[in-house]
Amino acid sequence: MNWILITSFVLGILVYGKKTPTLVERLTDETFNKFIEENSVAMINFFAPGCKSCKTLRPEYKKAAKMAKENNITVAFANIDAVSQPTIAERYDIEEYPTLKLFLDEDPINYEGERTAEAIVSFIREGLGPSSVEMNLDNAKSIIADESLMVRVTTKIGDIGDR
Repeated sequence: MNWILITSFVLGILVYGKKTPTLVERLTDETFNKFIEENSVAMINFFAPGCKSCKTLRPEYKKAAKMAKENNITVAFANIDAVSQPTIAERYDIEEYPTLKLFLDEDPINYEGERTAEAIVSFIREGLGPSSVEMNLDNAKSIIADESLMVRVTTKIGDIGDR
């Protein structure tokens, strides 16, 4: 009985201390550049805390992140408070809230579509292009053999190149 209690206590500590992955990261002026560098595709929500439209967007934005993950779309989602983190907001000329930007290899594209999860995910798919697929060991050979596709390999180290 004591052994079960001790084991439960230790497991509780391990689970409690473990950081759970989040669908939408919270960025600051200090963390923004690293996030964009580490994620070749990133959707960023520039928001203002008191903005009613921003509060309305919040659940749809989180739903979009969940939909992207469930559909194996490789995109990182993040929020940045443009009021308390003005350096990044000024760099990208953020003047109204919420402002959504899709970053593809660090280049931003403005999102001006509907504020629904479905529309946001559709925009990301369009930005990635119709032939964008994640390559893994199971499908790599057939993708590379398909001469109608351009294969671009990107790693955490950087761009390896095109074929």
